[in-house]
Amino acid sequence: MRRWDPQQRFVRLAAGLAVIMLLGGWDGGIEIGASELPVTATVDEIASHPERYDGSRVFVSGKVRSTHVEQGRMGSKFLALVLEEALPDSTNGSSVRVFSSTVSQFDSGSQVSVQGTYHRRGFYGGWPYDDFISAQEILGDQPHSGVPDKGSGM
Repeated sequence: MRRWDPQQRFVRLAAGLAVIMLLGGWDGGIEIGASELPVTATVDEIASHPERYDGSRVFVSGKVRSTHVEQGRMGSKFLALVLEEALPDSTNGSSVRVFSSTVSQFDSGSQVSVQGTYHRRGFYGGWPYDDFISAQEILGDQPHSGVPDKGSGM
């Protein structure tokens, strides 16, 4: 069995990288953790035009209608809340479900802002759902310290 010389390895690696750069496969930049900026939307806009936001990162604010903890298929817990339009002139009662792996609670009526990815159809916690936001971050005005709401409102 033939052993590779470390210098030979380096030369082959450098030659391979040179070929990739010459063929246009690498532009010299490395993006680590780069992602698109979220689109600011209202609950009403998402509910009215779900196809426009499907698969997009969104930033939406609203009022918590209900919240509770659910259990995924493999036993993990996650937060499920229903977010509704917070504007006083909103008359159509639009809402959207929000799921988060961070199990912090908010009281019904709390104002929250959610950043995450909207899905018309998808899975969360191993279960299929329609029309939901998979939250990366939820910021609220009053974190809840007690027991979650009994009714899910979903």
